[in-house]
Amino acid sequence: MATTSQPPVGLVATHSIDFVRQVLAHLDEGRVVVPLRNAEDTERVSLAGAEEVREPKPEFGWASFSYTPQETAQTAQFLFTSGTEGLPKGVELPHAALADVVTRLNDVMAVDASIREYVGIPVYHSFGFGRCRAVAAAGGQVFLPEHGFDPLQVAEMLGKGEINAISAVPSLWRILLDARSMFEDIGGAIRWIEIGSQYMSREEKLAVRSLFPNAKIVQHYGLTEASRSTFLEIHATPQEHLESVGRAYGDVEVGLTDDGRIKIRGPHVASQLWVEGKAQPAVDAEGWYETNDLGSLRDGYLYFGGRADDIINCGGLKLAPELLETRVRELQPNIGEFAIARMPDAIRGDGILVSITPADAAERASIEAAVAEAATAHGVNARGAIA
Repeated sequence: MATTSQPPVGLVATHSIDFVRQVLAHLDEGRVVVPLRNAEDTERVSLAGAEEVREPKPEFGWASFSYTPQETAQTAQFLFTSGTEGLPKGVELPHAALADVVTRLNDVMAVDASIREYVGIPVYHSFGFGRCRAVAAAGGQVFLPEHGFDPLQVAEMLGKGEINAISAVPSLWRILLDARSMFEDIGGAIRWIEIGSQYMSREEKLAVRSLFPNAKIVQHYGLTEASRSTFLEIHATPQEHLESVGRAYGDVEVGLTDDGRIKIRGPHVASQLWVEGKAQPAVDAEGWYETNDLGSLRDGYLYFGGRADDIINCGGLKLAPELLETRVRELQPNIGEFAIARMPDAIRGDGILVSITPADAAERASIEAAVAEAATAHGVNARGAIA
């Protein structure tokens, strides 16, 4: 359904050098690229109007790409966000949106052609693909590990002087911080770091800053519809604002709706959305894209308050499941996989539902205590509201 002079091409989402190479080549040709879950993803092929499907070959290691950002309104990518009901939502991103992200990112990080980056996240996601575009635009090189992010491999390559930049999401940075002794003598060689948009505590950010004292460290906040809307310069931001998700740069603006949701305006926002198979503008009459994320603004810094549709309203006080999960993980680092969600509570409105695996059944009491302590930090006495 994407509007273009040539039919869109479906490309199977693959963590591979060849995936990036093919996407950039198609964009250069004016083709709209549609990432697919697999070669038989007929639903997304049909929704996007793609007329052919290509599957990139596995290819890892060092790579350099040719990429010149285009300042045009022509659609570049047709992406999808997963939904729980009905058809997935389609998101049309114009070339100008991709170009704006690269311009702002490289300006904030002061990237140059000497960058040699270990890309620790999948390149078929917005974060990883954005890193490849940014490095390519600067004239640098990227390294794609075949078996995913590996702190030992990062340390070995850093020790040999092969890399000077790293990109990874917070969960991977926590793994690296657990192995920080490997980096204490060599961390100064890293010049650039970008961190994904999952929650990361101030203490964790300070730990990364200490381990890599010479790096420009940037964390971003954004969505598929508005990638990298804010940047937090961890290396330079005062400690009192390190819990935020940063500030808007360039021509990007962030604000709040009347009900406290984050809204975003700028050249990086999607041009059009497809909901239940029908096209609609991505922004309102004033150019704002309204998210479903709660937030607040303090001294120009944006603070993320959780998803509006996930928020637990316990006795009139709001709790974000993501923040509770992070704190519980800090209090109980040895537990396995778990998740926190809201549930009906006749007295409080919402209670706190904790899902654990059978392997942690014996730790039920300690996990419940950790959840209660995490809620107390937000002013909520949740004892009796946890199941």
